[in-house]
Amino acid sequence: MNYLIILNNAESYRNLFTSIGDKLILEGHNVTYVLDSFYSQEYNDLMKKNCFIFQDFAMKNKDKILDFDAEYYKDYLRIIMADWERGNYFGFSKGKDYYEKIVVLLDNFAEHVLLNQNIDIVIYENVSNGLAYIFQQKCKYLGKKYKGIVSSRFPGRFSVFDDPLDEKSIIESIYLKIKDGSLKVDADVLDSIHKYCESITTISPDYMSFNSLDDLSLTKRYFKISKIRPFILGLKYYFDDHYYNFQMGNPMINSINQILFSLKRVINSRLIKFDFYSVSDIDCNASYYLYPLHFHPESSTSINSRFFLDEYELIRNISFSLPKGTRLLVKEHISGFGINGKDFYKKLSKLPNVYSVAPNVNAKELIKLTIAVVTQTSTVGYEALILQKPVILFGSVFYEFHPSVIKVSDFNLLYQSLSSALTMSVESPTDFAAAYYLATYDGVLNTFKSKNEVRIDINNIWLNSLSPLLEA
Repeated sequence: MNYLIILNNAESYRNLFTSIGDKLILEGHNVTYVLDSFYSQEYNDLMKKNCFIFQDFAMKNKDKILDFDAEYYKDYLRIIMADWERGNYFGFSKGKDYYEKIVVLLDNFAEHVLLNQNIDIVIYENVSNGLAYIFQQKCKYLGKKYKGIVSSRFPGRFSVFDDPLDEKSIIESIYLKIKDGSLKVDADVLDSIHKYCESITTISPDYMSFNSLDDLSLTKRYFKISKIRPFILGLKYYFDDHYYNFQMGNPMINSINQILFSLKRVINSRLIKFDFYSVSDIDCNASYYLYPLHFHPESSTSINSRFFLDEYELIRNISFSLPKGTRLLVKEHISGFGINGKDFYKKLSKLPNVYSVAPNVNAKELIKLTIAVVTQTSTVGYEALILQKPVILFGSVFYEFHPSVIKVSDFNLLYQSLSSALTMSVESPTDFAAAYYLATYDGVLNTFKSKNEVRIDINNIWLNSLSPLLEA
């Protein structure tokens, strides 16, 4: 079969996807890599592999009149929104006409690669950026398969979705079969589910355990041996034309901006002398909703909740829609503390009935003390359902089909949605958790390990789960 693997400059995915590519080649398959830039090709050690580089395609085709089916894509600029937001955070965003041109070039690039290499299956993670988004959409258009490999919320398990923009469908399908009795869940699975639900307050998904985003130490993050090579590569490519390197701009300047961004987080975290709420401050006689802040920039919001990126404005609307006698707890993301400056918390403190909770407070302990969780796409919403609390949801996420999720797309209906949660009962989490469990597979995908360690993990799960899933 002919496989295509998407890669960019994301450090954590290099070892996983190059290991999968090497394994597929050993089994006799053809593997092509698609990358955003020349820098990413060398960074991922793919100079001797069959690669197609968007930066190269764009520079060669920038002056050509290219076909683009705007009717198929509708609001086509959504494809590039995650990259636009990342560019705004890290200082490489471009002018007004730039992103429209990039989408047209991406569309033609994807079709060129898929047809030129006669690709059967595209492999990546969830749809997290414009390069992945356009290939996922183009696979649909051309009848190709896209496989999104992601860690699940169950520790030690992972998922492979044919449509990473619609994770809910397969889980919902299993859930409905369990509910109508056409699917019986094995006793050993039910036992695992019960143990998981009983200990949910102390369990973290693999991706939260591995990513270390809550560690603000600049020394640990940047001043280590593994950063020497990217620095040297950044110098090598410094004087190249990076106009069409839409995912990172000039790699050296981007690296400097990443360090400055992290430094700003450190400074903010020390300047924020704010009277955060703790669990002991919660009035047991009052009724609370919980809103978990999201990490930014992040595809879970810029792709799956793109109309609500301004979290202050969203919280303000929630605040002025609260039913009488209720309050809103706003908990900072443990991996995002310091991204928002002290002015953000000052603004929150002026909103009626809004209380900020420290980032190190266990969100699951907070869930137990609240009426409901209000969220865009947070995993806290999923955990709330496991803890039998309703969820008011603004974005699109895998648990949105649950009968105790209230989706909100119109602020005029927000008060009604918040009020509905006051009297809503939530079913036992067993069937829902079982459906999600059965949509996942046994195996750890720790993308932060060394290449040799990742290879061992891939070998351990290859024959029993990963290989058949990638061929299906």
